[in-house]
Amino acid sequence: MAATGAALSVEQIEKAYRAQSRLRHPDKRPNDPNTTADFQSCAGSYKLLRDESLCRQFYKVAGRRSLVSDGP
Repeated sequence: MAATGAALSVEQIEKAYRAQSRLRHPDKRPNDPNTTADFQSCAGSYKLLRDESLCRQFYKVAGRRSLVSDGP
């Protein structure tokens, strides 16, 4: 989700978050040991992308490479 956040509107970020959180919710994948971590990561990305000042601060520290992921 973080890889797409740089040029998206708040509405687009919310829509992407809802879709990803439904897919990654622990109730949807009860037998997957990574589910909780995936879900928490998704929520953390949403929190970061939703808050412009937090996103700018993260970008300053981590740089552009931090916004690009190899995952889904």
